[in-house]
Amino acid sequence: MENTIKQMAYHDWLTGLPNRYMLNEYIDKALARSKRSKNQLAVLFLDLDHFKSVNDMMGHELGDLLLKQVAGLLKGIAREGDIVSRLGGDEFIILLEDIDQKGAIIVAERILDEFRTPFQLSNKEFFLSPSIGISLCPQHGEDGQILIKNADDAMYLAKKSGKNNYKLYDCNSENIKNRVINLEQSLRKVIENKELVLHYQPQVELGTGNIVGVEALLRWIHPAFGLVLPLEFIPIAEETGLIVPIGEWVLETACRQNKKWQDEGFPPIKIAVNISVRQLQDSHFIEHVKNILQKTELNPELLELEMTESLMQNFEQSVKAIDELKKIGVKICIDDFGTGYSSLSTLNRLPVDYVKIDKSFIMDVVSNSNTATLVRTIISICQNLKFGVITEGIENEQQVNFLKLHQCGLSQGYLYSPPISSDSIEKILSEKYEIYSIIS
Repeated sequence: MENTIKQMAYHDWLTGLPNRYMLNEYIDKALARSKRSKNQLAVLFLDLDHFKSVNDMMGHELGDLLLKQVAGLLKGIAREGDIVSRLGGDEFIILLEDIDQKGAIIVAERILDEFRTPFQLSNKEFFLSPSIGISLCPQHGEDGQILIKNADDAMYLAKKSGKNNYKLYDCNSENIKNRVINLEQSLRKVIENKELVLHYQPQVELGTGNIVGVEALLRWIHPAFGLVLPLEFIPIAEETGLIVPIGEWVLETACRQNKKWQDEGFPPIKIAVNISVRQLQDSHFIEHVKNILQKTELNPELLELEMTESLMQNFEQSVKAIDELKKIGVKICIDDFGTGYSSLSTLNRLPVDYVKIDKSFIMDVVSNSNTATLVRTIISICQNLKFGVITEGIENEQQVNFLKLHQCGLSQGYLYSPPISSDSIEKILSEKYEIYSIIS
């Protein structure tokens, strides 16, 4: 009976891992050993991304089973003597003794790699990703609670930087955190204050050199910070739900601009707009798209919605939404292919029109034979599946020649043009649509 009570008092009821109370005891003892041996130790604070939405979708019973699988995965990664603890909810802490910064980062990267494999529950695949913060003793503190707080702060920045990554605690983390909080507050009035602007990057048909589309790219001109790039503020917008109204503004502005170009006599071109999974899962999203197309009078076939592979996190719901969009006539593109959750084997399950190969592959396509083989394989599979292929990040003629050789369809990148204003796009469209007419 006494052992049962002790087990309940010091262990998490769901996963059986040490709880916060037992973790505190472990950390105190580990810190004492670290001080005597003068060896470093690390605290990894791990939070599951989007777990609430996964939990809501599956129900709490399956959500609990998923947490048990996560606990098992983390225990499998930890070395003998390391402590894996669950604080509660979807938060875990790993205590690593006799380890330096490089070693702690290796553990964090291994965790991220392991999470790329889907979890299996009730004959279904579920994708999860973690955000991880790292603090080290003695650099970032010599007290257990301070180390946990600093690792938590670093995790917060990892989450605000796009999730599915890790951050090492930095002495400037508090300043960075204050900036993030400031941006979050400002973001709530960003549409009202008219601080958002769209730039456009041409998409070129490699076979003809014609501009056949543009991608709309969001920029934020902050009154105090100046230009704030999407990489910094989009994760904040997604975390707070502000991505829904911001995304609606982007979609309407882009559609209105494209219709304006047609009304001014320019030949019709496709406009690509980035959509987050948070938008796709919004119950009103399909209706918003229909209303915007009706309001702007844009032909639905001239609108392409780009979404990343994170849609695989909620595959069935995403596919249902995509099917509804395709009924309207809208084109669908998987953006940044190769960097996220899906693989070549899952392409045939996606009802999409285009696949955009991530620029990280294009960067090495000429110099790295393995990358070249991978890109060739993606292009070949897409051709067999009747998908169009778009490549981004084109910077030189060697890349163009490679893609032409393998019959890639469309490309965009700084070789042709950086993202530019709508006025600059109009100047380009006034010319003959030749590739070299837009190289500056």
